[in-house]
Amino acid sequence: MKKFVAVCLSVLLLVGCGKTEPSAEEKLEHIKSSGDYPEVLIETAEKCPQTIDFVYAYPEKHGKRFDIDLSADARLDTVPLFIQWDERWGYEPYGSGYIGTSGCGPTCLSMAAVYLTKNAEFSPLYVARMAEQYGYCVPGNGSSWTLISEGCAHLGLTAHELPLWEPSMVNALDDGAVLILALGPGDFTSSGHFVVVSGHTSEGFVVNDPNSVENSGRIWSYERLEGQISNLWSLQPQLNAAN
Repeated sequence: MKKFVAVCLSVLLLVGCGKTEPSAEEKLEHIKSSGDYPEVLIETAEKCPQTIDFVYAYPEKHGKRFDIDLSADARLDTVPLFIQWDERWGYEPYGSGYIGTSGCGPTCLSMAAVYLTKNAEFSPLYVARMAEQYGYCVPGNGSSWTLISEGCAHLGLTAHELPLWEPSMVNALDDGAVLILALGPGDFTSSGHFVVVSGHTSEGFVVNDPNSVENSGRIWSYERLEGQISNLWSLQPQLNAAN
């Protein structure tokens, strides 16, 4: 009998006492009905299914302070992919929402800065606070374009606006620059968005989308991107900047 009880207890532990993880649909229904979530997060979960787990965890995690160690990312020989709704910074306020909902600008600039300067301190949270300090954060609209064109200087970078021309993008990348694109409605957004271009292949461009792991895992042709690009900049380290 003792052996039987021990086996039963082991089975209960393995199956979590019969509890199962809620489905994405159940999580979304809870988010919409519980009253524990800000409206901006409810809208985010509805529009972007990839964020459901992030939003669902908001009541438990939004007041926590997470350790942000990007030292391994700073050592990469490729531009790291940072997602704006990463729990390490996504619940932090930014503008009229959170970094997870409107922090694509700081997240993109963080990716470029960590890669180009090798400074692991330049996290999306660090850049978001810098953006707020210098007025690059626009409540209700995320970040102004000047976050990229001017704000990058606070991180030891210099930005040059590029013409909307495929060879200019390819040449800048070949010179070691990182590109940041301001996008209008299309494949990435229904309003406005920033993404990073970290490289190119014979098929197109390597895009780091701070709001989508899926978009970041494919190559984008210039023809597909061209009509969505509102502006673009190449970023490189300042010649006299100390890393």
